[in-house]
Amino acid sequence: MAAGLEGGWNIRLIFQPPNSPDMNVLDLVGTDDIIRAVLDAFQSMNSETLDTIFLTLHDCIRSILAVNGSNQYTLPHMDKLKRAGTLPVSLHCERSVYDSAVLKR
Repeated sequence: MAAGLEGGWNIRLIFQPPNSPDMNVLDLVGTDDIIRAVLDAFQSMNSETLDTIFLTLHDCIRSILAVNGSNQYTLPHMDKLKRAGTLPVSLHCERSVYDSAVLKR
């Protein structure tokens, strides 16, 4: 901490959320802009597309947790489940994966 104050500098470390291409969101200025963008996008898509998007997002987050924040992961293919009409509503995250990610903080 003292090294950040040497020479008249005021350097501090602060927590910042992850900034990876897999997790980025639109750069929207305020809450109203975010709500408007989400509503517009939501209304323009059919439910099948939304199901696929949310399942993929769940799988990305689960996979990122499993590889300790790395982007070196592959997503399982869900096309077979989709064709059979058996896509799950949500995906299960194993307790060990969750605990490992949370306890590393």
